[in-house]
Amino acid sequence: MTDVSDTVLEDLLATATDATLLLSLDGRIVASNENARGLLAPVRGELTGLGLAEIGRGPLARICRLVEAAMKSDAPVTECDVVFGVAACKLTVSRGEAHWVVRIRDETKPLSNLYRMRDAEAEKDEIRAMMLTAFNNIAVAVVAMDPGGKPIYVNRFARRFVGDLVERAEPENFCHAVGLFDEGGTALLASGLRPLPRALRGETVLNQRLVLRNAITQQSLRVDANAAPFHGREGRIAGAIGWFYVEDKGIGEAGHDPADIVRPMATG
Repeated sequence: MTDVSDTVLEDLLATATDATLLLSLDGRIVASNENARGLLAPVRGELTGLGLAEIGRGPLARICRLVEAAMKSDAPVTECDVVFGVAACKLTVSRGEAHWVVRIRDETKPLSNLYRMRDAEAEKDEIRAMMLTAFNNIAVAVVAMDPGGKPIYVNRFARRFVGDLVERAEPENFCHAVGLFDEGGTALLASGLRPLPRALRGETVLNQRLVLRNAITQQSLRVDANAAPFHGREGRIAGAIGWFYVEDKGIGEAGHDPADIVRPMATG
């Protein structure tokens, strides 16, 4: 064993943030830091020379019994959770060459922070669920995409018209698969003009007039398309969200429910 001077030992104990005790092999306190003295002997103020039995009364009784049990087990390290007053603590008993080191760490603040984070996560989950419920009950088609252009959310209203085509269609033939045409309804919308990819490039798209055509019935709907990017914590584009207003009547199909016009395409 390497000899350590009393000065070095005192410095090590003084800089320890946990309440720390150094015990002899027979269970007497050889040294302690200020945190330990404040926690275990606030009135007496001095612990050196005392045995565990002398301080193991009242709220300290269980802690001292745990320390004694750890020393008798002769395990290199023993850890357990203890409650000291209103504080949740971690008790660690470590075996050295000539001494036992006892540390009592107050875990109350870290645990409080953890529970606070969990509460915040639960609150975010609740808000997210409320938002999804709201999105699924509005008469507007809503689609969200990740930065790679993959759909990550399609609300119920949008699915009435295109089913899962938005999710199944490949980017290169998306407009053909979905039946997305330019405002005139005569030509497929150019890939570079699609609202959501434009938003992923940083654009905000407002009131882009498009036509959604059923490939089976050739009946069409006019769509007012809007899209915008949303950003992550670092300021980078984390995705895009699009919202699409569908006119009440199809082109030349007054009186038709828009969903009836395109439903065969969505389910076919």
